[in-house]
Amino acid sequence: MNLNNYQFKFFTHPALIKVLIAGRGWGKTTILALLLYRCLTEMARSRGYIVGRTYTQIFTKFLPPMIKIWNSIGLQEYNPTTGKGHYVIGKQPPLHFEQPLQPIKSCKNVISFINGSYIELMSMDRPGLNLGGNFDYGCFDEVQDMNQEKVEKDYMIATRTTAFLDNPLGNNIYLTGTMPWTASGKWIFKYEKLAQENPEDYMFYLRTSYDNIGLLGNRYFNNLKKILSPLMYAIEIENYHTTILTGGFYPSFTDTHCYTPQSDIKQTANALTFGVSKADYEKSTPLDISFDFGAKVTCLLVAQLGNDNVLRFIDMFAENSLSLTDTDTTGHLLQRVVTRFVKKYGKHQTRINIYGDHTGHNKSDKSETSYVIVENMLKSARINYTNKVQGKQNPKHAKKYFIINQILSDTIDKCPKIRINKESCKDLILSIQSSPVIDDYQKDKSSERNVNLPPEKQTHYSDAFDYILMGKLSQFVPLEKGSGFSLR
Repeated sequence: MNLNNYQFKFFTHPALIKVLIAGRGWGKTTILALLLYRCLTEMARSRGYIVGRTYTQIFTKFLPPMIKIWNSIGLQEYNPTTGKGHYVIGKQPPLHFEQPLQPIKSCKNVISFINGSYIELMSMDRPGLNLGGNFDYGCFDEVQDMNQEKVEKDYMIATRTTAFLDNPLGNNIYLTGTMPWTASGKWIFKYEKLAQENPEDYMFYLRTSYDNIGLLGNRYFNNLKKILSPLMYAIEIENYHTTILTGGFYPSFTDTHCYTPQSDIKQTANALTFGVSKADYEKSTPLDISFDFGAKVTCLLVAQLGNDNVLRFIDMFAENSLSLTDTDTTGHLLQRVVTRFVKKYGKHQTRINIYGDHTGHNKSDKSETSYVIVENMLKSARINYTNKVQGKQNPKHAKKYFIINQILSDTIDKCPKIRINKESCKDLILSIQSSPVIDDYQKDKSSERNVNLPPEKQTHYSDAFDYILMGKLSQFVPLEKGSGFSLR
């Protein structure tokens, strides 16, 4: 298999621990497939692991292309009819396969090879399915979304071969991913410093998707520029380093407030089936939506309060004026946002509560107010709704700052906890983490006047977030006498 110069450099580097943070399409899965193939063949009867965020990610995103690469270099899945093949997935290997050096207790989440090597498939969100013991090598996919302590203390510390100490591949660990969106993923950059101090033992490789342009072609990048938001393109393709404020308007916001959807795994007597994503949306539970209106950017957040008293932000829709053209016939920003929401949630089975900026009740120079437009569109779609937005002024800045950060503290009795889906609401998380605060506890909204700043780095999304927290949850936060906050 042909590798480009950048891939070849990572593949051949002799470091014990190698970290690759690269843009989408760079070829991370290809490299991991070849590295794992090298380990399992040159260390026969060895034990390795593949760790992913979820089993859904492993079985639907990582494993299929990896197996395709293995097949292209000669490995084939065992066929019991012909009696030929080199590996089995999630079931007992045939008797003629070599026995591993370390006995295997369960094969439900294991790839077993004919030479006695096997690789365990492990999920960060299902630790109960992970097996203990020592490993000879291992790899992590999408490491930027993994917990540092679990990676280092639960897995890397278990990579302690005794049978292959003299083999240069023994104890090899490979970590791959893309640029972290949240502060929780920034830990990976400790390995950049380690690589600078100990280049023989550590490799830290930062690369963009453009390294693989020979395979992907210019059309790939041109299409993604049209599909992705500017900031998402910069991070996911160009490996752009995001700036995360340590204080800002949301000092109580931490990585705890961000979550990755879990997966459901079905196990049979002989095999582990492909994971199916565990949705964080329930058709029969009320939905909360929140708007932030603007001439340049209009956005809508979708949240849902679960039976576990957790308010999850599960989706978001946004349109900006840059997407409109002179020939556009699909309506203005607000209509486009609501149309997209209705298309996805039009069959919701119970009430939808509307929150947002109270100025949406103002008629200004429009024939209809923003909320009248929203309500008419929901009526046309036969969606049951309640508009919770009162036509009054927004609360004072200091009061809003205090209430929102109290809610985010997770310490208020009976107040729902806030959690944001890291996969579907990336721009919201980034907006929250990038929102400055000025002296009077007012959110610094100067970013909305910066024509060179992508909408995703402005405060629109966090404003919609504020409206739903204030409108739905402020009642849980007690304002004691002498706190300095009025009830207005």
